[in-house]
Amino acid sequence: MRISQITILCITGLFVSCGRSVNPPTDDEMIQHFYAHESAFNQIKELVSMRPNSSYYPPYHPNDTTCLAGISIPTQQALDSLLREIKCKRIFYAVKTGRQEYEKEMPEVELCLQYFVSGYSVGGTTKEFVHSTTVGKQFEVIENRELNNIYQEQYNDTILYKSINGNWFIRLIYDN
Repeated sequence: MRISQITILCITGLFVSCGRSVNPPTDDEMIQHFYAHESAFNQIKELVSMRPNSSYYPPYHPNDTTCLAGISIPTQQALDSLLREIKCKRIFYAVKTGRQEYEKEMPEVELCLQYFVSGYSVGGTTKEFVHSTTVGKQFEVIENRELNNIYQEQYNDTILYKSINGNWFIRLIYDN
């Protein structure tokens, strides 16, 4: 029986690609990236805080118009430009309503910008920039350790936070 060269190439590629692991950026790399583009991160937060609902941006596919409701073309263009600048592909945001009806301040927004994603639909690692006023109340914030080392020591499902500046955090999610 003769095995074709294409079959051998495919099998070799499978073994080589399965043996490599992709490492998330270090906390220091992400913090440096944040400070280098802090203005862009804050502009995204301001643009998203004007949205009346919780959603994501940009759409996953051309027919996905749900997330575009209430976002003008100039705002979409600004978000696209800012996402390119900070090298993030998607924004997830939750607008918390109620408080701003009584106070003349901007609504509270929880914002997530995915910076690194690796894995499958049933597990993987994500490292993202998060803006939230409730993280410190709901989760322990790690200060003096590298988040990558913590999840690699445990290999359990994990959500870890590290403070960057004010209400900006790094979030590492590991789903085994």
